[in-house]
Amino acid sequence: MIFDLKNVNAPSFAQPLKQHVNKSMNRKKLIIVGSSGKGGTGKTTISVNLALFYKSLGHSVVLCDFDTPYGDVASMLQVSDDRNIATWLKLPSDLPSNVINNLLIDTKEGLKVLPSIQRADEEQYVNNEMLAKKIIENLKEFDVVIVDAAPKFDFLTEEAYKQATDIIMVSDPNLISLNNIYRGIQHLKQKKVDVRNISLVVNKVQKKLGQSFEQYRRITSVDNIYEIPYEAKMQEWMNNGIIPMSNKKNSKMIRSLIEIADDVYPTIQSYEQKSWRLFKWKKA
Repeated sequence: MIFDLKNVNAPSFAQPLKQHVNKSMNRKKLIIVGSSGKGGTGKTTISVNLALFYKSLGHSVVLCDFDTPYGDVASMLQVSDDRNIATWLKLPSDLPSNVINNLLIDTKEGLKVLPSIQRADEEQYVNNEMLAKKIIENLKEFDVVIVDAAPKFDFLTEEAYKQATDIIMVSDPNLISLNNIYRGIQHLKQKKVDVRNISLVVNKVQKKLGQSFEQYRRITSVDNIYEIPYEAKMQEWMNNGIIPMSNKKNSKMIRSLIEIADDVYPTIQSYEQKSWRLFKWKKA
């Protein structure tokens, strides 16, 4: 592995096409956005904005919140959670499209959402792999299914990882958080998850981008690594109900996330010309 500094610093017109190897190209996507053992990494923010980006390109997208018991997707998007993953418990395995659509919540952007549970005591009922299988199987009619996974490895979350076409593990630059990512990946290996589908996103990077990739790789053992710069106004935006992908498309965070989205789903082309390149590792 090398960090290709030459390509990173090259002007945009001189840069070669990315050679990201995507084993699930031209297939419908089940993208799991997770972390390991730690909240506050920006995982849900990435999930929400990633889903909105794919939706903005005209694809059918559903965002599922498997982060029990206290998922934030519904509150972040300011939608009801009266229909949620617990609603699916007593439903049959094979559902018609009209029933599936009625089980999902619509956002003002046209995104379909399946919120997490309403009450903490419901967690004991939804924490099972059969429910995860039922939900995922019925949502395969969508082009892109994004699951905002719990930072813990319960049965619901593990089944989602097993079925994923792509896994995005989110960490902040803290060494303890990065070490937790490594430990989480070792756990996923034991559960027979294809860890070759894992990409690492190091979020909230405050120093100059591109300086720590070797350290990230050594700690986590992940080869496909991205950085997202720290966005000073993010908390203010969240407090005011502002979703960056909808209202702050020129922010540093969103420009980085669009690059990641294009790598994860190469068949999708960005709606705007990119003027800079993402800091990432690539294979020699």
